[in-house]
Amino acid sequence: MSKNLHTKVTIKHVDFSLFNRMHLEGVMIEDQKHDTLMYAGEIRVNITDWFFFKKNAVLKNVAIDNAVIKFQRTDSVWSQQFLFDYFAPSGAKKSSGGGIQFSLNKLIMNNVTFKKTDGWVGKDMVIYAGSLKLDADGLKFSGPQYKIKDLLVDQPVVVLKNYTGKRPRDTTAVTVAVDPDLPPSMEVWNTGNMLLQVDNLKINNGTFINDKETKRGTFSYFDGQHILFTAVNADIKNARLGGDSVIASLRLSAKERSGVEVKHLISDVKMTPQGMYFNKLDLLTNRSQIRDYFSMSYNGLWDMGDFVHKVKITGNMNGTSVNSDDIAFFAPALASWKKTISLKGRMKGTVADWTGRDLDIAAGNNTLLNGDITMTGLPDIRQTFIDFKANNFSTTYEDAVTIVPAIRNVNKVELQKIRYVNFKGSFTGFVQDFVTFGTISTNLGTLTTDLNMKLPAKQDPVYSGNIATDNFMLGEFLGDKDLGAISMTGTVKGKGFTDKSLNTMLDGTIRFADYKNYRYNNITVKGKLDKKLFEGFTAIRDDNLHV
Repeated sequence: MSKNLHTKVTIKHVDFSLFNRMHLEGVMIEDQKHDTLMYAGEIRVNITDWFFFKKNAVLKNVAIDNAVIKFQRTDSVWSQQFLFDYFAPSGAKKSSGGGIQFSLNKLIMNNVTFKKTDGWVGKDMVIYAGSLKLDADGLKFSGPQYKIKDLLVDQPVVVLKNYTGKRPRDTTAVTVAVDPDLPPSMEVWNTGNMLLQVDNLKINNGTFINDKETKRGTFSYFDGQHILFTAVNADIKNARLGGDSVIASLRLSAKERSGVEVKHLISDVKMTPQGMYFNKLDLLTNRSQIRDYFSMSYNGLWDMGDFVHKVKITGNMNGTSVNSDDIAFFAPALASWKKTISLKGRMKGTVADWTGRDLDIAAGNNTLLNGDITMTGLPDIRQTFIDFKANNFSTTYEDAVTIVPAIRNVNKVELQKIRYVNFKGSFTGFVQDFVTFGTISTNLGTLTTDLNMKLPAKQDPVYSGNIATDNFMLGEFLGDKDLGAISMTGTVKGKGFTDKSLNTMLDGTIRFADYKNYRYNNITVKGKLDKKLFEGFTAIRDDNLHV
């Protein structure tokens, strides 16, 4: 065979027994460049008796130890191509009788490595198994459909690498302008349309590496171009590969280089090159738990490198809690948040641009939200546009400043005097420039608003719109001991709240207002209030005072 193949083929030891057993040691085949194509320290086969006289033969037991198979190329021709050419049928068609049809019952492999090095295209793959035990009960090799009963893999390692290959670019192609926002070519699995079924698959202590060539170093957080999972343990039931989809019932745990840990993932799962879909989900990570339904869709795993903007998330949350530390593995800008949020409802979108419907959210110690919300611009909360329709929203000052620290910079009013807030209505805009419509109940009183409010840092607030108050403790809010409560309806447009900064146009009716321990009743005002000077029309119908 060495002479016919024009390469070196050696077997150190051969043993046949009663035409149904074979034992080979030291099997080696070199490619035509004298590099190892295949080596097996030991191969043991138990086959159907007198198999060479039969059309169908069963490989009852096959054992392979200490084996390496290497496919490689640096140009357009693979190193193993000469073997395919040698064993290919010489005629245009195979004979109608065909050869022996083999099927497999059991396969055991120990310390086996498959290496595919494609220096031409720039894609390498290494698959290693410390041990593998397969029970197929008649796995046929003749078609695209394969069924396996049990598969146990111990200490597997899968390494995928992508880099610049030696294949020259096609310089004759017509240059076409490409929209940079369009996705790159989609990944494709299973180009041969194989159908694979595995009833029970167990993986112990596995490793998965997916590394793509980049001009930069590896990010300290999750890097979609440089993925490394270790301690992968999985128990998979009823796995099916068909077309570009893998479906299975999954129980899995793993650790990623970035620090994110999947303590357990239990789900009915579907995976494609462009997404992961988890039904009946129970996912427990470092500090978070997600339940019910969750999916991530993307153009390819490389989109994980920009998780905040490119990975689209859909979730039906029930009994879910998310800690910002876990999100920070993917979006490090959130590392300083230190928040845990409990969720119930439906969510869709990217981290940067997401929408929630029928939400029940609990955050901090006393913050509750029920309603619909859209947020665009995260993770920078100061640049995030919020469209929020609240059936009910309640929080405290202590919670608010931990969620939105910029509130601490608002020093022209005494926001800290508002110990709690209950809000029903809508909020549209940014945290420091917004329109609010609805009813706000606080420990200082109640406000009903249709108001645009701007809260620039270390500057006077700017406001315009309609406002109504019911026994609102304005003096406490402004830090003015002379003022007390006020009940009013009207329109306002201006800036500032203190007697040193106030400049506003007023048009409304004040049912009562407390000033220097006296309550003034039935006041009508229309004019301009500039600091302590009012210019315009006012009328007071008080029992003790008329103006």
